[in-house]
Amino acid sequence: MISTIAVIGLGQMGASYTRYASSLAEQVICFDHNEYQRASFLHRLLEDDNPFDIFEGDKINTQNIQVVNDIQLIWQSNPVLTIIATHKDSHCYYACLAMISGSHVLTEKPLCVSLDEAEAMKKTALETKKKLFVGFSLHATPCFVKLKEIIANQEKIPDYYQVYRIGAVPEDYTDNVSARFDLLSHDTDFCLQLFKFPQHTIVQEVSNRSCNKIWLYEGFRVEMIGKMPVTHPNGFEYGYKLTFLDHSSVEFSSNNLQKLILKNDKQEVVHTIPLKTISTCKTILEKTLYSVFHNSYEEYLSHELSIINGVNCMNMLIHDHKAGLSD
Repeated sequence: MISTIAVIGLGQMGASYTRYASSLAEQVICFDHNEYQRASFLHRLLEDDNPFDIFEGDKINTQNIQVVNDIQLIWQSNPVLTIIATHKDSHCYYACLAMISGSHVLTEKPLCVSLDEAEAMKKTALETKKKLFVGFSLHATPCFVKLKEIIANQEKIPDYYQVYRIGAVPEDYTDNVSARFDLLSHDTDFCLQLFKFPQHTIVQEVSNRSCNKIWLYEGFRVEMIGKMPVTHPNGFEYGYKLTFLDHSSVEFSSNNLQKLILKNDKQEVVHTIPLKTISTCKTILEKTLYSVFHNSYEEYLSHELSIINGVNCMNMLIHDHKAGLSD
């Protein structure tokens, strides 16, 4: 069992990661600057209040969890891994501080707020030889994992991939988030790793709440649609459709998490592929810890959650809204 895992940021994502960390480490030491978040944390751990993760019902070992009011106590505990679940504007500060203090890091997405910060995080990771992971959950989401398998099999030639992501954001949050940067960061990372760097990009950002991105490749295109309404019946929704050259397709909607739908060239359903419902937080944490203990540093650098891929994603988030990368 791991000696210590630290969690900084005790909101919904911090709670989800702590639930699973409590059965993997002898001690989970937790910190948040906000007094209410600290005081209510142990109570909130016992409630499944995170709409962005599916709690698998694992035992929560509350006796292993310690909430502290001084961040120095985090570093004094010498955590093997520090999970950063704060707002994105403090990811760089806490991640670099953790690595300098001797800890590997798993940070929530987006990686940070600028390319300069991303490069600083990369520099610190390389200098300290600490492994910095970015928690892009699509690499653990069954429908996207299956999509990667389908494309890797190369049985059919892809023609067009469209993905949409809807996330409700209250009125007073629009100054801090945008559909392009925050919502579509998941898909920017996933598509960049799956389809590689596009030849040309077209981005229509109507407002912070609405963004369409088109990436053009030779004989193939990707469209990402992000919307942030004030309200949504489920809080969020996402889905995709991959169309092949023969006009058949693979489709998914979060309104039905348990299956992929395969259609023929007449768009008739010919087959469904069952999917498991899992906790992406649990899987991301397991992937991270496996790499920490079993991958060399060179192997880590090519990991799907590594800082290298995190910086590549940030570069696209910062620059792909321009007229075109190939101009």
